[in-house]
Amino acid sequence: MIYIVHGEDTVKSRALINNQYKKTEKSSKYEFNLEDISSKELKTHLSSNSLFGDASFFILDITKVKGDEEYVEVLEKNSTSNTIILYSEKSLTKTNVFLKNIDKLQAKNIENKIEHSENIFKFVDVLFLKDRSKTYKEYENLLKADVDPFYISSMIYYGLRNVAKGIFKSPSFENSNSFTKSKTLAQIKLFNEQDIINIYNKTYKLEKDLKLGIIDPDLMVTMTIENVLNSK
Repeated sequence: MIYIVHGEDTVKSRALINNQYKKTEKSSKYEFNLEDISSKELKTHLSSNSLFGDASFFILDITKVKGDEEYVEVLEKNSTSNTIILYSEKSLTKTNVFLKNIDKLQAKNIENKIEHSENIFKFVDVLFLKDRSKTYKEYENLLKADVDPFYISSMIYYGLRNVAKGIFKSPSFENSNSFTKSKTLAQIKLFNEQDIINIYNKTYKLEKDLKLGIIDPDLMVTMTIENVLNSK
């Protein structure tokens, strides 16, 4: 079976993929970035059996692949006993080669769009501007909309990564679009390198406490917000 899983809500997509893997109970799991392998190499991977002769579970990242009919031909001829996930971090358009050939591939199309995207980005923006009142106002809006705390947490990390890229002058920051860059430049004035390191360390500890059952997801989000607001 082939699944095309795409959309900006990567947290939901990854959770769906993990759940699907658990359901199939496959002993062999492989993950490839499709832009790094040829159609011939893909054919070799798909036709290879595990040591125990079980069908395999493949995750193929197609985020940066514009498409190639040769990949479609290989996938079409793949053994039906395998499970294949075509995964994209962005929503695919109807012109995408895999969606165009969805009937030929007999694939299931699953798009995970970001819900309440305007609210979540407002929240992240004001958080990293250290505006306490606006941060909690936007956070309250997210809670009222029943937005998953794990998704909120992932978006805080997204904001933290952007600020870190600006602080440490990464090439990806220098090459980012002018809107993103100007917004981040206003935020990085409120942080220094040690602030970013401290927030990352505290975040790591919170994630560890969450996995150990010491704190719940909502408390983790609140504490992460406070770590950002109280830095420096």
